[in-house]
Amino acid sequence: MVNSYVILICGVLFPALVAGARDCPNVLPDGACAQVFRNAGCDADHLTMLYGEETADLENTGWNDEITSVVVRDGCTYTGYDDHNFQGDGNDFQGIHLNLINDGFNDLISSHTCYC
Repeated sequence: MVNSYVILICGVLFPALVAGARDCPNVLPDGACAQVFRNAGCDADHLTMLYGEETADLENTGWNDEITSVVVRDGCTYTGYDDHNFQGDGNDFQGIHLNLINDGFNDLISSHTCYC
């Protein structure tokens, strides 16, 4: 019985986790500092941020409190803030973050910056 559970976990759950990781881009478009996504595993809609881009208020963009995963170009830093105008708690991200729930920042970002 225990072996059946191990096979189930390895055969069903592990490929699902790996598939999510494959959905995240390894290479960003030219000029892109980061891409943010609505869902975990870089799924659903995405928004591309250019080098040095700042958005003080995501309310009118449709992205306020919507960001769940982030891919940041090597050598760059994406910073998300939980309030408008770069206020409140800020969190710096580098690399690939499949699910911001792991960072305590899922669906909390209201303004953001990205610099290289």
